[in-house]
Amino acid sequence: APAPTASADTAPGQKTTVEFLVTIPLGSIRVDPSSSSALDLEIGAIALTRDTREAGEFLHPVRGNPKPEVLRQFAREGIRLREKLELPPGSYDIRFLARDNNAAQIGTVVFPLDVK
Repeated sequence: APAPTASADTAPGQKTTVEFLVTIPLGSIRVDPSSSSALDLEIGAIALTRDTREAGEFLHPVRGNPKPEVLRQFAREGIRLREKLELPPGSYDIRFLARDNNAAQIGTVVFPLDVK
């Protein structure tokens, strides 16, 4: 769930930092130890106004060769990323995506968000 970090009395036009915890279950992606980057993901989001204008976005690559103990932790807890968007007051559809480059698959989720 989003967690606004600015005060409730944000002035009109001022942006609010909205933080998200994005969790990707390890079982939903392909870890390829034969690749130069066994873990190869792109995690992103875009905030669109109700009339589909972009208000904010982020794109975070997640690449590397995690050690076995890190993979065990990912198997228990998922791959967790804290991200944030700076948004002015308004109503948005936040569209998250996870692209698994090793499996050539994309997963998405959309949810509404009101920023006061």
